[in-house]
Amino acid sequence: AAWAILKAGAIIVWFNEYLQPHGLEEILIDCRPAMIFTSRHYFEQRLNPLSESVSIDTVVIDEGFNDLVRFDKPIDASCIEEKAAGDRDIAAIVYTSGSQGRPKGVCLSHRNLLFVTRADSLRLNITARDSYLMLVPLHYVHGLLQMFVHLLNGATLHLAGGFPFPGVITRQITQKRITGTS
Repeated sequence: AAWAILKAGAIIVWFNEYLQPHGLEEILIDCRPAMIFTSRHYFEQRLNPLSESVSIDTVVIDEGFNDLVRFDKPIDASCIEEKAAGDRDIAAIVYTSGSQGRPKGVCLSHRNLLFVTRADSLRLNITARDSYLMLVPLHYVHGLLQMFVHLLNGATLHLAGGFPFPGVITRQITQKRITGTS
């Protein structure tokens, strides 16, 4: 969905899965999304209570997709470069934790995402041989950028599903032959 959204020139906004309906409502009113992709659980627990105050087309993805995200080869960066939007147009909005009040949307342009993705790719020398354990959520700037860096270089991305205990992380690193994490 993320690549399709970028290719269409639309904007990605990931939501904190622990955000309560009231906080989620504020963000939805702020960014006015055209569509939401969500799990059935998240829809029932967080979005459904807002149905009277916020009406947004929603695609509910059934549970059961695994924690592994992999493409057979590096992704063509044209999904970021050749799109309906210009390079200075907003590609993603990341909402802060709201440590000084309400969460604020930080806008990342297509040019910004591409620059940071390429810079980190070179700095970290990420290749299709790498296997990355994603410990931080995708609604964090770091999580979003690590997803782009690894998938655009053909690396395997394992989603840890929250912040697991050190013993769980150690087992995942060993069992899945992880080459990187943060």
